[in-house]
Amino acid sequence: MIKEESIKSAAICIREAAPDDSADIADILQKAFGPYRHFYSEDAFRAVTPTKDEIAARFVEGPIWIAELESKAIGTVSVSNESEGLYIRSLAVIPEMQGRGIAHRLLETAMNYAESGGWERVFLYTTYFVPGARQLYEKHGFQWVRDTAPEEWFDTPGLEMERILKGKNHMLLEVKNLHAGIEGREILKGLNLRVNRGEVHAIMGPNGSGKSTLSKVIAGHPSYEVTSGEVFFEGRNLLELEPDERAREGVFMAFQYPVEVPGVSNAQFLRLAYNEKRKHLGEEELDPIEFNDYLKEKARIVEMDPQFFKRSVNEGFSGGEKKRNEILQMAVLEPKLAILDETDSGLDIDALRIVAEGVNKLRSKDNAIILVTHYQRLLNYIKPDYVHVLADGKIVKEGGKELALELEEKGYDWVKAAGRQ
Repeated sequence: MIKEESIKSAAICIREAAPDDSADIADILQKAFGPYRHFYSEDAFRAVTPTKDEIAARFVEGPIWIAELESKAIGTVSVSNESEGLYIRSLAVIPEMQGRGIAHRLLETAMNYAESGGWERVFLYTTYFVPGARQLYEKHGFQWVRDTAPEEWFDTPGLEMERILKGKNHMLLEVKNLHAGIEGREILKGLNLRVNRGEVHAIMGPNGSGKSTLSKVIAGHPSYEVTSGEVFFEGRNLLELEPDERAREGVFMAFQYPVEVPGVSNAQFLRLAYNEKRKHLGEEELDPIEFNDYLKEKARIVEMDPQFFKRSVNEGFSGGEKKRNEILQMAVLEPKLAILDETDSGLDIDALRIVAEGVNKLRSKDNAIILVTHYQRLLNYIKPDYVHVLADGKIVKEGGKELALELEEKGYDWVKAAGRQ
């Protein structure tokens, strides 16, 4: 734990609390959340306003701090040491002292503790009801992770936020205020997106919303022009790299309409691509016999007949075979980021199942997948961690799998209206 510290501003002192302070902490929470009592269910209000005995028990989970003015307790923040990271449990300031920067100083104290303790991740849940809460956390580097469904937290809707402290080792892709288009027509109009390792993100939206444009900009399609904004991949500016450089760095894209390459066999194509990756990593190339063994192993993931190895790339393939062939390419190349653009397009239910099972087998804690799709049926097979809805070139709605079901039921008209606002 950090040592007791004082942060003085207008005679305000912040100190680490002790169990004897439990009654004061309970009083702060009651006063701070009382004005919003009608927004909460009974269980939710009890959760945010624990009794002094419940607070006294919390000291074993992590430290609690109190803000004081002339020895009067006016604010508090507590943290809990969880397996997945440091969890901020309570941050509250009594009503008459709000708006004076006290919450900012309390949060700063908790973050100093997190950094000094070597925590990699700090996370929290907050409701939509307390004014300025989300803005305060965003100023301290927290970012939206997902909307929380009411049943997840005592029938009270809210959101989960997190901040990664050790650099950006968890973050794989970050898109910031991206504006891009084609032939002088702007399609993406200030899009923001963050993808961490181990995550699956679904990008949904009506036709013309910018889904495929986003995919092609990330992959480096030469027909698309970025007019402003940034795209970072593992902290590196992706927009400075040529398409082949992006591929070698670990960006893979499966196109909605895979290209045929007559005269080049699947085995030749895949060995060339795989050995380019190995050279980039400073590894020795595989000879044809070694690679053939490797390819057979990967082909089992997508139930691909080895006879397809001899055929020209995608030539004469059915729609389902082309999509399975792209997932085979993904399996062989083992990209860090795979973008699957309308992978479910034109697939019957059996082909969709095989493709989805192949994708699921390739998921890991070290890679990430972006699914671009118009319909939610693909998401019945590949469960996304996050769903983002595009309308008019911007993300206008974010949530979990339940959001895709809502879109299936309501359609896209309501999000189109949000995009025009």
